[in-house]
Amino acid sequence: MSAAKSRLPLPVNDAMERMNLPPLASTPVASGPDGSVREYVLQDYRPISQSLEWKIAEAHWNQLGLLPFVESDVPFLVNNSGRLSQDAAMLLFEHCLESDPVSPTFSVLEVGAGTGLFARYFLDFFYALCAQNQKSYYDRLTYVVTDKSPATVTQWEERGLFHGHKEHIVASVFDPIGVDAALPATTHLRAFFCNYVFDVMPTSIVRAGKEGAEQLCVRTYLATDLAYVAQYTKRTPQEIATIAASENPADLLELVPLLPLLEFDTAFRPIPDGSVPCWKEALEFGTGLDKVLVNHGALETLERFLGNMPPEGFVLINDYGPTQREQVQNFCSLQRFGPTVACAINFPLLEWLCEKRKIITTKAVGDERRGIQARLLSRAELPKTRAEFCKAFSQEAHAYYEGPLELARTHANAGRLHEALDAYREAVTRSPRNWYIIGEAAEFLCLQLKNFDAGLELLRTALGLNPVYSPWLWNVLGDCLYCLERYEDAHEAYLQAARIDPQDVRTNLNLAYTLALFGRLPEALEVIARGLSRDTREAYRARLLEKQRHVLTLMSNRWLREQEQLLRRLNRFHAA
Repeated sequence: MSAAKSRLPLPVNDAMERMNLPPLASTPVASGPDGSVREYVLQDYRPISQSLEWKIAEAHWNQLGLLPFVESDVPFLVNNSGRLSQDAAMLLFEHCLESDPVSPTFSVLEVGAGTGLFARYFLDFFYALCAQNQKSYYDRLTYVVTDKSPATVTQWEERGLFHGHKEHIVASVFDPIGVDAALPATTHLRAFFCNYVFDVMPTSIVRAGKEGAEQLCVRTYLATDLAYVAQYTKRTPQEIATIAASENPADLLELVPLLPLLEFDTAFRPIPDGSVPCWKEALEFGTGLDKVLVNHGALETLERFLGNMPPEGFVLINDYGPTQREQVQNFCSLQRFGPTVACAINFPLLEWLCEKRKIITTKAVGDERRGIQARLLSRAELPKTRAEFCKAFSQEAHAYYEGPLELARTHANAGRLHEALDAYREAVTRSPRNWYIIGEAAEFLCLQLKNFDAGLELLRTALGLNPVYSPWLWNVLGDCLYCLERYEDAHEAYLQAARIDPQDVRTNLNLAYTLALFGRLPEALEVIARGLSRDTREAYRARLLEKQRHVLTLMSNRWLREQEQLLRRLNRFHAA
């Protein structure tokens, strides 16, 4: 009996003490009605912009820079295809014609530039417009391109993104809502460009509670299914809680893979004095609504911007969010893009506040039917500039440029290849510098019509416009070269795609083909494994597994041939 008892495990803390390890720390928990542990609390109730998820997203942006774009976690096509840049360039050109800067030089500033492609294409188009119309505006322009993330600004330089415009571009780290939020040095600032940046600025959701104004707060916890947690990390809940409490953004990056484990509770709490600017006006605007979205970080930034430019200057906003007052409640939540989060812009509130402050807000006809909402803000009337805005950013203009592409896809899916070709040709004609449209047309020519020469010509154009952000373009080029049996060139194209995003599933599948063709079978298996680990949507799983079986068969056959060769060798020695 005593021997059996001695084999029983010691209490956990006693055992750890004998191994000279510290005892287990207590973890904040929440209990159910029966006293059972329901969850591990990582962060108690905090306003949305101070919540753990928001802090992790900020850390990811600041530390990793362009990674969310190249890994396609954050969609960037809508404002980086060239279409928006052309519209903005035409807008500034018309603005210069209407209100010609009297100074020898002037500047514009883009906030939260992300990929930097908007700025690159803007300068391309603005240069062409000025040259075509024999105006000196481009020669006098300085484009100040900024981002909050130091990593992003460094990566622009590493990629040579603004090569060709070096004398007209200034890249700078700038946090418009930071403690030291002084504007970068500019001369005669004429315009601010704000593309998908206001949606990641501090935001609150407020309501008129029974005892006063309240804001929505979030409590973050870890579910108690520790077996599930163990699939993601070896960290204990206590260790995860310690990391979550860290003020060091680099520490929070460790929590990015754990985002699927986080659970949330929400509750309204009283608004501390001064913590939510504009909340009184927001509640006035939202009379009759259950709750109101307040993009107070964006609103404060806009007021600063408009106060730091001459009356004839303007702010151009492109973002997403409700366009009608009754839609506001449906947008009162955070939207996650990979490891990042964003919150829609309350455009009705923005317009209402601007009217109170005598700021002119312009929107184009059919704006509510577009996937991205555009607004032009100014203190001066600027009738010609506003007319150009309404023309360029209308639903009619959007349909003109996007219509042929949608028609081409419809024809291609229905097998009407000749009609699809005509529609793709029209789409490229209307958007000759839109790298995505050009790339899609090239893919159709190569893979559907087998017109590789024409496809390669288009791909050279598309990659000249966007060589550093799209693994897809390099994969299309590789597929075209592979079909032409230019296997070495195809492999190099796939390698270039892998340099942009090593985890891209299609890239790893394609590399498996060329590596297997070159006899590099172990490497082929490695890229297949990488592709399978990332193909959570099963888009390429069947093809990856098929290629894996093929490579394994090749390896088995190679081993059998080697054994046969050894046997023949041995027989020759015996026969000698």
